[in-house]
Amino acid sequence: MGEDDEALTLFGMPVPTQMYGARLQTGRWLETDNEQAIVLHQRLAEKVGVGVGEWITIYHAPKRESSWQVVGIITDPLIGNSAYAPYV
Repeated sequence: MGEDDEALTLFGMPVPTQMYGARLQTGRWLETDNEQAIVLHQRLAEKVGVGVGEWITIYHAPKRESSWQVVGIITDPLIGNSAYAPYV
């Protein structure tokens, strides 16, 4: 991790779902065939400087990382560092 990295709260969502109604700003919500797709909160996307179609790396667990393609940007009044990925 570098000094420019941001913390995020990652939610695994069943796809399709009615659990959460995202307020999309741009892009799309998660789809059933997505494996490495992620939807980011607008504030988080702005902080790390990414947009729809770009790839991000998430560092998790000791010394593990994974790459995800941003497919959507949302707003959420409660959790400004949120990210959503398919729960598989």
